[in-house]
Amino acid sequence: MLRIFNGVFFILIMGSGIASTSQFEKFTKLANEGDAESQFNLGVLYFDGIGTDVNYKEAFKWYSLAAEQGDADAQVNLGSMYVDGSGVPVDHIKAINWFTKAADQGDIDAQFNLGTLFRNGFSGAPKNNKLAFKWFKVAAENGHAEAQTNLGIIYEFGDGVEVDYQQSIKWYKLSAEQGLGKAQYNLGMIYNKGKGVDIDYYKGFHWMKLAAINGVSNAQYNLGIMYGAGSGTPASYVDAYVWFKIAELNGDQEAGSILVTLVKELGNEQIQIGQSKIKLILNEIKNQKL
Repeated sequence: MLRIFNGVFFILIMGSGIASTSQFEKFTKLANEGDAESQFNLGVLYFDGIGTDVNYKEAFKWYSLAAEQGDADAQVNLGSMYVDGSGVPVDHIKAINWFTKAADQGDIDAQFNLGTLFRNGFSGAPKNNKLAFKWFKVAAENGHAEAQTNLGIIYEFGDGVEVDYQQSIKWYKLSAEQGLGKAQYNLGMIYNKGKGVDIDYYKGFHWMKLAAINGVSNAQYNLGIMYGAGSGTPASYVDAYVWFKIAELNGDQEAGSILVTLVKELGNEQIQIGQSKIKLILNEIKNQKL
């Protein structure tokens, strides 16, 4: 949930230890003069221990001063500290207060955080599907990929609203096109199961593979199934082996069980080809995360 610094500031402070110390001194001077952006940046430095020791109390102090001046980034980070109990007692009411202030300024992370809090419930308070839907929708309409995925889930399963597969597909697709693996997987499953659309294994395979490359273990497992059955792609036991193995490496125990049987169907040469493919794909997955 924490909002870190903007891109320009990131480049400035990460160049070297000397640069970090220099920036710390600069932001300390400006923050003490009342500059809200510098107060926020100083809070980040204290929170992450850049140019100084990690100090959550100081981070909280400077975030608070910036937040009181209306800095939305500081309001988000202050709310997050109250949620996580970083340097302060957990207080979801205060977190909601600060997230709401930032959300009302159009901050999409704050809007998403509010949706998450109301969806999960907090401090003994029950879930509030109506408010969760409200804030996820606002964040989704403003382009927040995770909020779009959550809105797709709400519409797919009717969590507080009527089931609407077309709306579900709409929001999954918007999120998937931003590269979110979970949305890509969910969209693949929509096409594979024919929820609100005709079953289309080719589209299912397309989205499932993108999700698999994004590291989604369920997608990797399902890709193994699809290669084995020839669903949406030519059947290939070698490629099935590849994706089941990758899913197993990603913690999927069921994929490991299937591999025991599948390996018996493959020759040594096929396994070697598969292992070469696995290395290439694992590198692609690693690069995707960078």
